[in-house]
Amino acid sequence: FIFNWGVLIGFMSQSNTLNTGIIFLFLGGVFFTISYDTTYAFQDLKDDKKFGIKSFAIILEKKSKRNIFLLLLLSYFFFTLSLINTDSKGFFLNLLLSLPILVCYVMQYFLFIKKKYKLFFDSSALTGFIVLFVFITDNYL
Repeated sequence: FIFNWGVLIGFMSQSNTLNTGIIFLFLGGVFFTISYDTTYAFQDLKDDKKFGIKSFAIILEKKSKRNIFLLLLLSYFFFTLSLINTDSKGFFLNLLLSLPILVCYVMQYFLFIKKKYKLFFDSSALTGFIVLFVFITDNYL
């Protein structure tokens, strides 16, 4: 949550306004952060239980595949709404621009299913770069 405040603060410092596209971008980042942070926590699940540490991974453990999928889907949904909200390229082109993000999320989900949590977490940097590239492309090309 805190990590994504920069989106809101940066936008407001430049425009003195706040719009729904930026709020969608913020929410997409929040759900993305929760998904990779929770996946990282799955590596230490046994230790967290052993030492009584309360983690979100423990809460999501019973239906972890579904829950991580939903977090990634919510993130993609909000990132896509943010792109569509800019209306700079039109609905379908913005939807097309969001597809690389979806591809990254699908790849990350398959890593989660295979319990390759560290690789999922590490690949989040690439996914973040893809998200950045998509938004730069949308705004400046």
